[in-house]
This record gives sequence, structure tokens and C-alpha cells, in this order.
Amino acid sequence: MQTERFGIIDFFGIFIPGSYLGGMMLLGVVGLLDLTGIPDSHIFIFDKIKENQTFFAAVFVFVSYLLGVVLRLYAPESIDKLSTAYLKLLRVKKEWVTDSFPYSSTLIPVFKRSGTSAITDFLFSINPKFGTKPYFNYCKLLIVAKNPALAAQVHQAEALVRFLSGTTWGLIVGIIIALMGFITFSIKGLKFLTIFYGSVFIMSFIILLLILRRFKYQRRREVEIVWRCTYLVLTDGNNSKLSK
Repeated sequence: MQTERFGIIDFFGIFIPGSYLGGMMLLGVVGLLDLTGIPDSHIFIFDKIKENQTFFAAVFVFVSYLLGVVLRLYAPESIDKLSTAYLKLLRVKKEWVTDSFPYSSTLIPVFKRSGTSAITDFLFSINPKFGTKPYFNYCKLLIVAKNPALAAQVHQAEALVRFLSGTTWGLIVGIIIALMGFITFSIKGLKFLTIFYGSVFIMSFIILLLILRRFKYQRRREVEIVWRCTYLVLTDGNNSKLSK
């Protein structure tokens, strides 16, 4: 569920993965043209871009934004599972690694250890379904309706998760394109393009792994913020020390 706000994180969360994917798709087109046997197609394409820089820049920005919007629409659940699998591969020995969204079985003990169990106890007393995904979405709607300031905090956390999720999807597609380009140009013996596509593949793969390592932690942070803000909304800000 996405909250109805739009900020700087949202803009970059759309444009960055979209522009990356747009650039990789352009490189993919170059690779496909080379496969059809058109000689020096990459030189021809980039020469045309240089001749019409303003037009191609406008088209690229527009297409990148559209691609970013599409990537943002995909729910983070699949990336959450990929993050879990990667953390298991790294043998990260944390209980929350195998916990499912919204991670209530491992987050509730965190509140208890930090001395803020009054938050989770209060929320559970109001609704025994506290800790489930439907109730989590309800909490976000409640915060948006009742407190714009707290809604901004929730939206910022959500936007960051969406940014990481969209970027991951873009990287996955980009890695496939880069790998295909690397194989194509290595077979054709074009050394520079082989090195270029290989470098893009390696850099994209490294960034993907860094995001997968961070993603689940950031999404847990979003849940924690939603719970704390819900507590403040339902108690009218009383016992605010517990919300920090």
C-alpha cells in the first residue's frame, strides 16, 4: 500500500531506477542491431544522439520516468524474498532474516528489549490482529487520515523502501541485458564493447547485492515507524517518549 504523498525521495525513487533501465534498454537495442548484422550500429546510434541531443534527452527523461513509475508499481514482497535468500546465503545469524512481513514475531521482542513494549501491548489490546499485513495497511491509512506530520514520516520510510525495490527490479533487468551484450560482443571480438558491457554487468551486480543486504532491514524500519506513529495517533501523543 502506498500513501498519497509525493516528495523528493519519490522523484528520485522513480527517476533513478527508470533512467538506469532506460539506459540499459538502449544498450540492449544496440546489441540486438549488432546481432542482425548491421555493421557499426552502435556508432551510428550514438552519432544520431549527438546530432539531436535536446530531443533525445527529452525523450530519455520522459521514457525513464515512465519506466520508473512501472518499476515502482511492483510490490516489494518479491524483493523481500530475494533479500531473505541472500542473507541466508551470507549466513547472517539474525532471527528476523527468516521472519515474514510485517515481521511481528521478531519486532515485538525488539520493543520489549528497548523498554517500549507499551507500544506493542497497547496496539495488541486494541486489535488482536495487530502484527498482520492487513492491520499494518490499516495503521498507515489511519496515520494519513489523523496526523499529516506523522504521515510524512511514514511516507518517507515507505518511499525509501519503494526506491530500493524499484531499483532492484531495474538492476535485475539491466544485469540480464548487460550479460547478453557481453556475450554478444565477446563472440564478435569487439574488445571495447565487451569490456564495457562486462563492467556494467559487474557494477550492477555489486549494487544489487548491496541493496539486497540492506532491503529487509529498511523494510523492518518502516514497520517500526508505522507502529510507533500509530501509537501516537491513538493516544493523542501521550507518552511520546515511548515513540522515539
